[in-house]
Amino acid sequence: MKSRSKTLAEKSMSSMLSAIEIYNKPDFKYREETFAVLATNSWELLLKARILQLSNNKITSILSYEKHRNKDGQISKKEYRVKNRSGNYNTVGLFKAYDIIINEYGDNLQGIVRENLEALVEIRDNSVHFINKDFALSKKIHEIGTASIKNYIRLVFLWFGIDFSQYDIFLMPIGFVRNFSSAKAITITGEEEKMLEYINSSEKKYDDDETNEFNFTLNIDIRFRGFNSQVQLS
Repeated sequence: MKSRSKTLAEKSMSSMLSAIEIYNKPDFKYREETFAVLATNSWELLLKARILQLSNNKITSILSYEKHRNKDGQISKKEYRVKNRSGNYNTVGLFKAYDIIINEYGDNLQGIVRENLEALVEIRDNSVHFINKDFALSKKIHEIGTASIKNYIRLVFLWFGIDFSQYDIFLMPIGFVRNFSSAKAITITGEEEKMLEYINSSEKKYDDDETNEFNFTLNIDIRFRGFNSQVQLS
């Protein structure tokens, strides 16, 4: 019988593979937004799987707790499990899980991993504002996503020994999934511009190199070599 942590890790992998598959579709109008939703879900499942692994698969380790107000108006010292509307117990969210791994179990997760996740969540949460999505914004989202996948693969291997080499796990270069000529003529909205500024300002903190163990953003270069149009990705 599989452990809870392994089961959750496999669900996480399925979510990430779905995110990549959808992003790489040749004609998909909600590409970046759907990728961000599924990739964020994948990360949350992975972090919860890690907590379960470190806690000997105790389900209570990933449950959400809160203090209640007593009849006398004072806040209780005891923490109670939080239930959702269906009556099931809530589990911790993405960044709470991240903090638990570091603060309660002493895992050394680099800050750049969290900043990449924060950018990914911002993309998800701001998707309602993505009306035009010019090439510059789509390119930055692509770079955030590529780095997130690399970070994810590294941690899945370190924590669970799972090797992703059997999968073609990368985001297609943006030139293959977007129309260059039409993208350059688009004017982005104020909300989209703020999103782009946020990513650019965060990116300046790091000297991202593909040889680093973890990254905030990563760019895939496309080189065409020779008359037979062979493509090299690097």
